[in-house]
Amino acid sequence: MPTRRRVLGAVCAGVATGLAGCQGIIEVSASAEASPAAVRESAAAEAGYEHVGTEPDTLATEVSAFPYVADFEATWWLARYRKRLSDGGVARFEVMSSPTEKVKGTQLNPISNFEYGPLVTTFSTSSGEGPVGKAFSSVLGDGDFADVARVETTERDLLGEPAEFGVFDATFTGARRGSDRPVPVRVHLAVAERDGDVVVPVGVYPREADDSDAVYRLVEGLEHPADATGSSDAGDSTETVA
Repeated sequence: MPTRRRVLGAVCAGVATGLAGCQGIIEVSASAEASPAAVRESAAAEAGYEHVGTEPDTLATEVSAFPYVADFEATWWLARYRKRLSDGGVARFEVMSSPTEKVKGTQLNPISNFEYGPLVTTFSTSSGEGPVGKAFSSVLGDGDFADVARVETTERDLLGEPAEFGVFDATFTGARRGSDRPVPVRVHLAVAERDGDVVVPVGVYPREADDSDAVYRLVEGLEHPADATGSSDAGDSTETVA
């Protein structure tokens, strides 16, 4: 079942501050549900990754853009994939789909407005205090990303259209017992609107492993909308990169 999380924030913080005491505020509400995105089984097998689950969740957020104040409830999906590396480490691939929704031209989905670098840390435990981080802080598992630096930008096909992928170096420290050793990692991330949803594929692996070819094979194998009933409980969805 989806877990309700209440997140109070504003995409346009400066505008929201100016709303205090103003007249003529128009309150609206909107809700939307994304379609799942997933990797074809054959593509995942070819890349050596295992599907460990596809699950929905719900984000409730307040978005302000004068004269509108919108309560937006979004149901989003996350599909998780794992790969055991020869040295015992783990590579991760996640694909998130979150609905786009606009009120009078204002985009209500906060993910659409994030820069790629901050989005990496938003997906980690350390940013749980942020308005969106409370909902998305465990997308990449229990642990913290630090020293995030873009090293490359490349264009790849994503669901039939070109998309910009940011490639980042970072340091990951796991939150689980025995996994607190900092690990240099590489992160591949894209944010693209497809068929009414924001689709976010992200791959993370130990930097010394260089699993980039496999990550892009997974990207090539993405489907949206996809069938969410093929979830598997194999593996550990909270396993960290190490």
